[in-house]
Amino acid sequence: MPNSKHNKPSDSSDTRASESQGPWAGSDDSYFLGAEAALPPGQYGQTIPSHLPDPVAQARVLRELQRRVRSTMSPAFPVETKRILPGAALLAGYRHFALRSRSLAVDEFGRDPSYGEVARPVLDFLYQDWLSVKLQGLENLPTDGGAILVCNHTGTLPYDATMLMHGIRTEHPLKLRVRPLLEDRLARQAFLGVALRKLGAVRACQENATRLLENGSLIAVFPEGRRALLKKRTSPEKLQRFGRGGFIRLALRTIAPLIPVAIVPKPVKWLPEGVANRVHAAARLALFPTPGPWTIQIGKPIDLSEQLAETEWEERVQVAQEAQRIRLHIAEMIQQILNSTT
Repeated sequence: MPNSKHNKPSDSSDTRASESQGPWAGSDDSYFLGAEAALPPGQYGQTIPSHLPDPVAQARVLRELQRRVRSTMSPAFPVETKRILPGAALLAGYRHFALRSRSLAVDEFGRDPSYGEVARPVLDFLYQDWLSVKLQGLENLPTDGGAILVCNHTGTLPYDATMLMHGIRTEHPLKLRVRPLLEDRLARQAFLGVALRKLGAVRACQENATRLLENGSLIAVFPEGRRALLKKRTSPEKLQRFGRGGFIRLALRTIAPLIPVAIVPKPVKWLPEGVANRVHAAARLALFPTPGPWTIQIGKPIDLSEQLAETEWEERVQVAQEAQRIRLHIAEMIQQILNSTT
């Protein structure tokens, strides 16, 4: 009997526990999965009508409207009517002039032989009549193999590079070609950069210079760069700093000789000093060189491989010293040219 008394409260406690757990006590997990909300088919209630329009019908209406609108549209300028733009004849003439002398034999750097023949009368006028260039030292240029011509800069635009390139091409017995290296500011110009590349200039970088020297070409570098604008017209022998000496490393790496070149625009002496200064200022404003005789002196080659050991090639101090020595040598050449004309 005690056992029966003891079991009776236990049954009542189980009943109260089952009631507290709800209707899902002792069943499977279907209540937790949402089965209590699911109704068998056929027992759904009446469908609630929607106040929103039917999306399928609305899509049909929109497509029909688009079709009707497109069928009535017309272009702003009908195809059969050609509108003449202002300056169209001038633009067509320039396009014809620019393409009439194009060549199919353009090298990998963009030099166009046909363009050089078209521009030759203009270059001859500048070289012979306007600037009266006197080229000296052609015998110092190597007949085979590459070399680096280190030149001083004379102004804003690369007239010095163009005259050096044109003079060596026309006056040297072997008709050698010089490839000047242009800085990015000039190489990216819309008309000037394209014209200089067609004449033979190349964008300045170590890769282009190395390829040209390995092919046996002559390259011309202007280490002063934009700093040449700080020079005074009355003292062209005071050269600016020669950059970081990149041409020195290039010469050591490719075992190419350095050839110093002095380009000296002599002052105009047949005009008074005040008038000459005004002419020079007007020419500089018009981006045109001042008329007067020019002298281009090509010095003797300098072989740096015999002066620097291989262990000193990458030392900045040695490279800066060699660049300074080349700069002083070109300054002496310029001073000698000025003294010979006074």
